[in-house]
Amino acid sequence: MASYKNILTLLSFCISTAILGQSNLNESCVWKVKELKYDILYYFNFDYEDYISQDTIIDNLSYHKVYRRGTVYNLMTMTNDTLFTSEIDEYKGAIREDDRIWYWIEKDSLSPIQLYDFNVQAGDTVQLLNSDLKFELTLTDSIFINNDYKKVFQLADLPILLIEDIGWNTGLLNSVSDFLNLFSFSYLQCYNNNDENYNPDLSILESAFNITLEDVEECENESTVSNDYLFKEIITVYPNPFQSIIHFDAPDEIESLSILNTKGEVVYATVEVNGSIDLTSLASGIYFLNFRSNGKTYYQKVIKAAP
Repeated sequence: MASYKNILTLLSFCISTAILGQSNLNESCVWKVKELKYDILYYFNFDYEDYISQDTIIDNLSYHKVYRRGTVYNLMTMTNDTLFTSEIDEYKGAIREDDRIWYWIEKDSLSPIQLYDFNVQAGDTVQLLNSDLKFELTLTDSIFINNDYKKVFQLADLPILLIEDIGWNTGLLNSVSDFLNLFSFSYLQCYNNNDENYNPDLSILESAFNITLEDVEECENESTVSNDYLFKEIITVYPNPFQSIIHFDAPDEIESLSILNTKGEVVYATVEVNGSIDLTSLASGIYFLNFRSNGKTYYQKVIKAAP
């Protein structure tokens, strides 16, 4: 018979193993992000939340599904006049944690990539996603959330923070290499886990760019998929660029379609949507397709190539 001491040792080992193996990813997680993307004369202002809802099995491994909901504002750069807005609520991909490493599978893909490695320490070098750039991490702070202290690292001399078990201060799925792009800017406003909110320090970004960023006291925890967005998939448009006819696939009925040019003018509109439209009469250039489905609007940017 095992001694009392041996039983306590075994029990302690099992508890420690369970704690170490516990994932920080769950259906209470919400990352609230603000993002600006420039496109020629206009820019898109995204206010969205990435959140976890439901699980799935990929290659016999359990993943959490990640969705994105929010509002897209198409604005004129010089005047900030809103041309149109779109509501989004779509499936983005799947995420899992193994030994404090987060793996990500983009929607329509079966190939996982390493999104984060939270085993890093101060002085370690990290390579940016989709980039050959490498930067050294400096430990700058620690935060207390969900009964645990999380380390906060700064990426070299950049105003970029890696927050342990949360991600970049640019957002869960926004790589720092995207942030370094002159035509894109994003920042994490709030993170929620088990009804506890964390607000990243925005002063480092404000000082670096001499701007005032929009702070958020808390982000809502809505982990359940809304019944208004059961299909979750963005409408697929092809070919893009196109020359005459474009086709589109949608998992639900499309009620209407309108096409806007870069001035916000409606150049085409129809309520008879049959899966393809002939746009031979349109001049070459950039257009925005607005689909109406289930009472919500979804948009896609398309380019008509010169003949």
